[in-house]
Amino acid sequence: MKDEVLMISRSGTSKLLDKGFQEQFYEAIKSRKRDDSLQLDVRKLREAIVATGRNDKFAVDVYEYSVDLAISSGNFQELIKSLSYLHSFLYDNAVDYPRKAEIIAYYLYYLTCYTVSENKLTGSTIEVLKVYQKYPALTDERVIVQAIDWLRALNLDVDYVGLQNVWKNTSTSERIIIQTMFPRLRVRLSKLISKSYFTIPLEFFLQNLFIDSNSPDWKEVVRILTDQEVTSETISLELKKRSKK
Repeated sequence: MKDEVLMISRSGTSKLLDKGFQEQFYEAIKSRKRDDSLQLDVRKLREAIVATGRNDKFAVDVYEYSVDLAISSGNFQELIKSLSYLHSFLYDNAVDYPRKAEIIAYYLYYLTCYTVSENKLTGSTIEVLKVYQKYPALTDERVIVQAIDWLRALNLDVDYVGLQNVWKNTSTSERIIIQTMFPRLRVRLSKLISKSYFTIPLEFFLQNLFIDSNSPDWKEVVRILTDQEVTSETISLELKKRSKK
């Protein structure tokens, strides 16, 4: 079946313009292994949905599946296409879709953590709040509250205790999006902690800078942040300060 399908953007004669074929194609997609070709076929199906103007449960299911696929593969270009279409069009109808709060939380994290201007820690708070305010019925949902709490902790420059409280309750998919900001967040957190401590336990440092000691490169991450090798159970932040003089 997939060999019969052409990109909608390149041809207006694709079988995917038939709504019944769209649904058959989606069932075939879901039964396949997740790889690069699957991502391409999901994009074809999304284009077909746009071309035929579908705004129903099927369209939402496809776009939500596309979100999951993009997150699991780390394809943030495809992720934003799906998130923005759900937000701007598909979620505008009156239907209460079960995953709406979950998907909008992804969008809030994306805008906060991934879309960042140069020399900024976070994305535009204004843009995040525009999305948040569009869904008053969702503001008390746990995942939405946590996404806003994450932004609030960052904007407090930086409430690392608040960040930890959110992090420990996030899903795997949320963490994939959040982790895109870790390199610059760790630099900021390291500077803040060094203002209060000269020497701290290594475990405390790792936990509060979101460094997993099970990852193969964790010692290199610490070395870059502190200008020192990991040789004991404590970290001396005083060395980092002196290096800036």
